[in-house]
Amino acid sequence: MKNKSQHIIRKTLPFLLIFSVIFSAIFLFSCEKEQPVVIKDSDTCIVIIPDSSYLEGKTKVPLIDYMEYLKGKGELDYTAENGMITSLNGTENPSDFSSCWMLYTNDPDNSSTAWGTIEYNGTVCGSALTGADTAIIKPDALYIWVFKAFS
Repeated sequence: MKNKSQHIIRKTLPFLLIFSVIFSAIFLFSCEKEQPVVIKDSDTCIVIIPDSSYLEGKTKVPLIDYMEYLKGKGELDYTAENGMITSLNGTENPSDFSSCWMLYTNDPDNSSTAWGTIEYNGTVCGSALTGADTAIIKPDALYIWVFKAFS
């Protein structure tokens, strides 16, 4: 009996190994790569794409709360004063405000193209109507911080 079961194991083991390798390869290649939620386009352009899994079960999440979540994960670094972003990933607003971080979004409820626009990957984003402390994020929207100089 022992010889018969050893014989069966020897015959089926190679097939099981081949099947597991093929299944693993199919599984790995079928998985989509997650899009990053923070894209550093440059030192003066930071794109935030809210993670829909973070928003599940939550309503009316301000952008600043999401940025704090990203900061806790080490994906973003910022400072804010009186509701204004004063530095983002090491780039600080100068004290004379000759340049500063400006927020743009493609969310039509939170932006105005009359106040200025930027284009990112073919998507036109308007200047945000409010700051990060009151802008309510949506899962499919882009939130783009641009460090702009004023002259």
